[in-house]
Formats: sequence, C-alpha cells, structure tokens
Amino acid sequence: MLDDQYIVVDGIRTHFLQKGKGQHLLLIHGLGGPMMWQRVTEPLARYFTVTALDLPGFGDSDCPQELYSPRRHSEFIAHVLDAMGIQRVVLIGISYGGQIAATFALSYRHRVEKLVLINSTGLLSDHGLLTNKIIRTLVFAVAKHIVLRSELLTCLIGRLSFYHIDSRPEDFCAKFHHHMMQDGKRDAWLNGLFNVFTEEHQFRIVLSSLQVPTMIIAAERDITVPPQLATEFSRLIHNSEIRTFPECAHSLPLEKPSDLCEAITQFAYSPVNKDTRTLQHSTRETP
Repeated sequence: MLDDQYIVVDGIRTHFLQKGKGQHLLLIHGLGGPMMWQRVTEPLARYFTVTALDLPGFGDSDCPQELYSPRRHSEFIAHVLDAMGIQRVVLIGISYGGQIAATFALSYRHRVEKLVLINSTGLLSDHGLLTNKIIRTLVFAVAKHIVLRSELLTCLIGRLSFYHIDSRPEDFCAKFHHHMMQDGKRDAWLNGLFNVFTEEHQFRIVLSSLQVPTMIIAAERDITVPPQLATEFSRLIHNSEIRTFPECAHSLPLEKPSDLCEAITQFAYSPVNKDTRTLQHSTRETP
C-alpha cells in the first residue's frame, strides 16, 4: 500500500499518498476526487516517486476558507512541493485537475519537467448558463441540497463517466458520497464545476503560452470532455502529442490503468528535444 500521510499547508490539513523512489510524479485529480488514481498509483510507484494529492476541499483534505480558482490551486500545489522539498515533477492532471495542472505549468514552468493532461477540462463553455447568476444559484442549490446529498443520484450520474460500468470500484460511490457529506465539500465541488465552464478564454491563453513537453490523453468514448477537443489542445500547446484510448470514457485511469501507466512511463522517460516544436497526431492504443 502507498504511504497515507497528512501535511499542513496554508493552514489546511492536506491528505496525500506517496510511495516509490526516483523521478517525482505528481497526480492532480479532478471533480471525481482522488479515488480516480487508485489503480495507477501503485504500478507507477515501481518507477517513480508518486505523490497523489487531495486538493483542498476534496478527498480527505480539509476545506479552505475561500473558494479556489485554478490559479489559487496552482499556488497551493507550489506550497505543497515547497513543504515536501520537491523541486521538479512530472505533472499529471485529469479532468479539472488537468486544467489546474496546465495553469501550474505556466506559472511555475521551472518546476515542471513534463505535463500529462488526461481528459482535461478548460475548453468547455456553458454558453451563458453558469454566468447567469439567477440560473447558477438555482442549479447549484438543487445540486448541493438534492443531487450531491444523495448517494443514489450521484452514483447514477457517475455511470456516465464509464464506458464499462463494471470497471467502477464497488466502494467508489459510497466513498464519494462520504466526502460530499462533509462540511464545505459540496461547495468546493460546485466551485470546481463553475471553474470548468467559465474560464475558457483565460485557459486558451494558458495553453498557448505553455513551453513544457505535454502529452494529451483522450478517451474515445468520453461524453464529459469530447475527445475531439484533444486536437484543439494540441493546436494550442506548442510541444505536444496526443494519445487516444479506445473503449473507455472519462474515468480512464480506472478503466485502462495498465495502458495508462505504460503511456505515462514511456513519455516520462523519453528524451526531451528543446530545440524544435513537435506535434504528433493522434495514435490509438490497443485495447
């Protein structure tokens, strides 16, 4: 098992899992929470020092006093790395965690050796839905007090993030519900959802300014973040390549853990060409 630890950063008691040795690999989860990494952390720890961080307001970390933006999350991650004495990492983010990871890679480019974005958000637009204060207040009230309070409803909606629902761990729904019932956790989740749909313009600037070698991973059956967006990510990020995984959806680390670990390991250890821009077209993994 990975080492289960806590650290206090910015006054927040923060939970993380860490194990392995060698090159540092930092995993940043999305709105699905840190349980998304449970099938890849141990295999990756054979080759890297793996740290899976629970962001403030998620998992077993305490909630912050304020609602965090992707930029504020990236500042927090920098403070975590400082507290751990880690200088540089291969940074991996999934979904909203990809949005945060890319923001970190721009603000702290000297600390990121390589970047992996898995089904990353940031280029989705709500077309005015969540920017309308009245509609947003109504939607968030229903989500907070009805949907996210119900294990049954969250479990049913969560099915949409899997192509093969039998890939979902048996205790996934119960643990997610347990976290959502803690004070402040639903507010943190809904704030993350708001950030997913309202920062597209700023995020395009972030992506087009990135210089770090980046692997963009898309799931062929993802209905949460359409895989076609990977092309737009690659167009915006100068030094990037795309990997498309078939027969899986948004919860790719739980559906294709072995293939994902292999892709990450190959990318992390591949030589970096800093003198040229590279853009590789989508390749398909074997099932």
